[in-house]
Amino acid sequence: MNAWEEEILISLAWHVRVLSVEQLARTWWSGLATGTRLANNFVKARSATDWLHVRHVLSRKPTPLAEPLQTWHPDAPVPDFTELSRLLHRRARTPARKFRVVTASRKCRELFGMVGAAHRPKLTQLSHELFVSEVFIRYLQNGFNVFSGEWVSEDRFPSSWPIRVRPDGLIKDAEGNIVRAIEYGGAYGVRRLRGLYGALKGISLPCEVW
Repeated sequence: MNAWEEEILISLAWHVRVLSVEQLARTWWSGLATGTRLANNFVKARSATDWLHVRHVLSRKPTPLAEPLQTWHPDAPVPDFTELSRLLHRRARTPARKFRVVTASRKCRELFGMVGAAHRPKLTQLSHELFVSEVFIRYLQNGFNVFSGEWVSEDRFPSSWPIRVRPDGLIKDAEGNIVRAIEYGGAYGVRRLRGLYGALKGISLPCEVW
């Protein structure tokens, strides 16, 4: 297993619930035909040895994300939830198409420290989960190290997490302090956005809404 393959398996075991084959190709190989072929070969080999599970799903096409739509700070003016909700609803109307996606097997998760059955996202949540993975990919491109604990997926929130609201991820600094919440916005209404903002403001935690 080379370093890139280990990075992919750790990403799926620790950081994200699902990745499309296309996401693998453009993130760990080139996005060109050669990269797609290599990604397909990797998926075929690792699924045959029970490291990965492959599924065919319908989802909105995950596309690269440049930056958050909004960044909320506890001491900043209250965001315009109405306008953000309109933007999120427009984005969510993108038509679905068929994809091949991969998730970590139980074998993979146990080897890299996640005991128990692999978490498989619900079919109704596939688009959301693939775009959470896009946020993670953006962090990788900005220098995030998958072997560190800087990114905390929703499945790995600490037992001391103080509020009922659970964003899609958390970011830690080098000292292990939680410094930011991450949320990929689906077709959220104003009430849901206001609730998320209020809960995070209550614990003085900034949030990036992608």
